[in-house]
Amino acid sequence: MGAKVLCLIDHSLESSYALRFACMLGKERGADVHAMHVIQTLPFVLRWGMGYARKHWEKEQIERMGNEIKRMVESEPRCQNVTITPIVKIGSVKGEVVDQLKRESYDLVVTGVHYSQISQKPYLGTLHTDLIDQSPYPLAMITSFKIPEKVLLYLDGTIAIEKTKDFIKRFFESKDINIITDFELAAEKTKDIGKSKVVKKEDVLDTLKAELANIDTLLIASGNVELLIYLCREVIPEMLGTVILFR
Repeated sequence: MGAKVLCLIDHSLESSYALRFACMLGKERGADVHAMHVIQTLPFVLRWGMGYARKHWEKEQIERMGNEIKRMVESEPRCQNVTITPIVKIGSVKGEVVDQLKRESYDLVVTGVHYSQISQKPYLGTLHTDLIDQSPYPLAMITSFKIPEKVLLYLDGTIAIEKTKDFIKRFFESKDINIITDFELAAEKTKDIGKSKVVKKEDVLDTLKAELANIDTLLIASGNVELLIYLCREVIPEMLGTVILFR
């Protein structure tokens, strides 16, 4: 059975990167893609008591966005011959996405990462931190579209290795994968006998940053949500490609 991918889209360029990445997985791995867009609700005061008018507005918005998703798919060459199911909801983005993850099971959630107008670099937004904390499925954050060829996998020992192997086989089989583990970092950072073997998050960050120029995909496997958020906040602004969190 093929994989199932949920791709979160809005009207941004970064969203189109995410859609291309999801469609690439559809072509290469036979994945079914669900393209989801959430229409933000009107302010509470405006919504209150609208009755039929509100329902009519919501129906029109859902139909309009569903057609827009279809046009996006048709205009993107990478999406041709890929099974894509549009999903349009009205509500809060976080709430609707979390509900969707409860309604259906996925092998991967894909989302674009917006760029800051000040720094002109990608940054970790509130929705991303919420998904890192609450998504039961691996999360791919796309800063720019690159076909995965050189993958760096970091393992901190809190995730079963077999579970990680299954994920890699499904999405990254035949790719050039380099693996860094906490055990290796501990051996490198604590060569003197008697020193603590606990690896500091700063050491992990330094190691990953040193490799960013040589990779297009960073896969972090950890059950430590705090570590995942910390690494993403620091790595994403410097990453051109994809950061995937697996927990």
